[in-house]
Amino acid sequence: MMLGVLAIAALGACLLTEPPGDRPVAQPRRPSIQHDKVSPKLTVAISDIPATLELVVPVDADPQAPLTWRLFVDFDPVLGGAQCANGCEDTIPVDPTLNPVRTIHVLLFPIVDTSRCHTLTLRVAQSFSTKSNWTPNPPGGDDATWFYRPNGNEAACPGFDAGSYADATAFDTGAE
Repeated sequence: MMLGVLAIAALGACLLTEPPGDRPVAQPRRPSIQHDKVSPKLTVAISDIPATLELVVPVDADPQAPLTWRLFVDFDPVLGGAQCANGCEDTIPVDPTLNPVRTIHVLLFPIVDTSRCHTLTLRVAQSFSTKSNWTPNPPGGDDATWFYRPNGNEAACPGFDAGSYADATAFDTGAE
């Protein structure tokens, strides 16, 4: 008799369970440049830009979201920046094969004036803010930066000068 009651109780417990909830929704993830696979290498200054030189940038991105990239030449994060005029932005649509790696190809010639030093920054995001051509919308973005030095001449390029040590006396208030 006791065994029968336990069997009925166990059967009743099975019937009282709740159905499974909704499937979890994947959160969007920001695009991420595979920096070690970028060409030309990010660690070596570009010294020559022949007509065939292109930036090759593999990006790990959500295949179910568009991927937008923008190339900035000599971008100033304080004053803002202008993208170069032609061939400096594109949106890669959703990938029907669901491949998470998409590769961006950007021909540098004639985008860059080869007689001057330049900093080239390629930024990727799913989309960009309408208030700033530099700011990615959530979930964020990533960037890669190259330096162009004509003929490899580093001395021809202006450097950053934060002032000399002697200039610091202008900020001395005498309070210590």
